[in-house]
Amino acid sequence: MKTKLYRKVGSENFLNEGELCFSTDNSVSLSPHGEFCLVLEEKEYKGRYTEGDTDAKKNFGYDELRVEMTRDELISNINCIVVPNEWADAPDIEYAEGEDPFDWIENLESYGTVIAERDYNEKIDFNF
Repeated sequence: MKTKLYRKVGSENFLNEGELCFSTDNSVSLSPHGEFCLVLEEKEYKGRYTEGDTDAKKNFGYDELRVEMTRDELISNINCIVVPNEWADAPDIEYAEGEDPFDWIENLESYGTVIAERDYNEKIDFNF
């Protein structure tokens, strides 16, 4: 299937590998679970829809397409990382350790371009 892949993640599952669940270009809304979204390059991906994934192929949801991917493949296919507008708009104040959205963005930039949700040009509800 030729598509971009979208994966809502948080710091605890950002670099998981194995069979990973993605939404595709068919999706209009992503799962509310996860702090930010990895957008993988548009290309041909091989995966499967799993029996019991009630939202598969229905233009919404998170677990539409399951793709086997190593950590290196995941990182090398990142097109951009979409973050909530609140992160980009956070006030420039002193935050408690581990709570600074600017630090979160800076850390993510080591994996690819970080874009605020409002600046991403697709019609997908990221549910941040």
